[in-house]
Amino acid sequence: MVSQGNRQSGHSAQEPSQRWQVSVRNHSEWIWVLAVSGLAMLLANLPYLLGYLSAPAGFVYAGVAVAPGDILSYLSAIRQGMNGSWLYHIPYTFYEHGGVPAYTYYLALGHLARMMRLAPQAMLHLARIGGSLFFLVTLYRFLGKYFRTRCWRRYAFLLAVFSSGLGWLLLPLGGYLSMDLTVPEANTFFMLMGNAHFPVALACLLLFWSSLIDRGEPSGARRNGGRLQAFVAAGVLANLQPFIFALALIVASLALGARWARSGALPRESVVRVVAAVAAGVPMAGWITLGMMRDPLGYQWLLQNKNLTPHPGYVLSAYGLLWIPAVLGATSILGKKSFRTILLLTWLLTTLAGLYAPVDFQRRLSLGLHTAIAISAVLGLQRMLGRYKPHLQERARQLFFVAVIPTNAALVLLYSAGILARNPQLYMTRGEYEALAWLDAHFQQVDVVLSSTELAVFIPAFTDHRAVSGNAFSTPNAKETEAEVRSFFSAEIGEAERERMLQKWRVKYILVGERERSSGIGSLSLGLNNCISKVRSFREVDLYGVDCLPRVDE
Repeated sequence: MVSQGNRQSGHSAQEPSQRWQVSVRNHSEWIWVLAVSGLAMLLANLPYLLGYLSAPAGFVYAGVAVAPGDILSYLSAIRQGMNGSWLYHIPYTFYEHGGVPAYTYYLALGHLARMMRLAPQAMLHLARIGGSLFFLVTLYRFLGKYFRTRCWRRYAFLLAVFSSGLGWLLLPLGGYLSMDLTVPEANTFFMLMGNAHFPVALACLLLFWSSLIDRGEPSGARRNGGRLQAFVAAGVLANLQPFIFALALIVASLALGARWARSGALPRESVVRVVAAVAAGVPMAGWITLGMMRDPLGYQWLLQNKNLTPHPGYVLSAYGLLWIPAVLGATSILGKKSFRTILLLTWLLTTLAGLYAPVDFQRRLSLGLHTAIAISAVLGLQRMLGRYKPHLQERARQLFFVAVIPTNAALVLLYSAGILARNPQLYMTRGEYEALAWLDAHFQQVDVVLSSTELAVFIPAFTDHRAVSGNAFSTPNAKETEAEVRSFFSAEIGEAERERMLQKWRVKYILVGERERSSGIGSLSLGLNNCISKVRSFREVDLYGVDCLPRVDE
């Protein structure tokens, strides 16, 4: 028998939440979802479209907009995958090593790009857009587990995709003082503008949550399908974001424990699916972690890869007005026994606590937090507006939505402005591009290419060669190495010191363009004329070969 309270909430004692799910037969609803998703992707990709359509004469757009250093390193992984590798060989260092189990998603994209005969940039954007659409469809199906009516389900989708915080309001203060302007994984729309693996990872997290909520199916096939869903989603999530996988296991365990404490019963099928997730994800996460720690360069990468959450004020401003109904929504489900509400509350509170846990990857745990806050906020709005007439509810929803989208509009404008201003992190000069293309076409052996750190970030993304520096995380002793590179291209050191650096770095080629000359080296002035010969020039860029320096192993 269903109680009156359960009738109002839409759940029976057995929690038949599957009755709320969005059926694949709801064609009109899915057309709406795809239309809104297409609009979101168009807006999120405006900076990229501007980059490709408006590159000024003499410059080449690199195909990146958000976090260029990260995206260019993903392009280097795709290139390595195209060459047949399943381990990532860090290309932003002169050191050689056996490879680490990192960026396997992008390595797999490289294998796929080779089969499809696609360029790395084309493969990256195809994966980024495809993965984002996969996430958006998964998100809408997941929201169907919390919102019974199509009106609220659609509104929750709009809020989860387009809402943001108060970052736009803080810009006049002279800095980026909010996570919705600085941390792509902390904001759904910002995430859609960024890399290819965050949306897929978040989709897998939602699929895992869905498998736990949809438990106790009478059909053996449906039961096995749910277990398989948990197994695959957890395995992929552990590969893409091991930290989020660990958080997911903690949340699932706490939620099951809370359900047991409140109802006195432990849902057996949910436990089975958590076990399936452990069986898939723990070996994957362990393989990645051990592989990184056993490799000297991988271990150094882990030590330098610090992603700490900024001041709590940045987190509060990141979700701005959403906090008001979100807190109300969270308090309204505190005493409920349904597993879906327990899971949501546990997910929200555990993630907020994890942002300041004593680990170096705090900020990475924000992936998915926006989704949890948006769901809680809509639950809070339902409670706040429930006493009003439908037309007043609709007007209030519209006003609230308008109030929470300005930061994402600011994101599109800011990154579009960076494109139009020819940000040197996003563009190469035509000479730089031609030099890299020539190096990649004429020298098949992987060698070390020396350039300024600003140009070095492009080298592994557009050639199969390695750079001396270029990545703050994966370049060993990145700050010291970058300082040495700058001193090499300055006019302040002597010939003997440059020779020592070239020997240490095992340099085979040197690029000297405007970025390098800005450090003071002049048009040539490299010294070591018996060891360095000009190979050829590409507009303003000179390419030199280093032929006679002994290799020094350290």
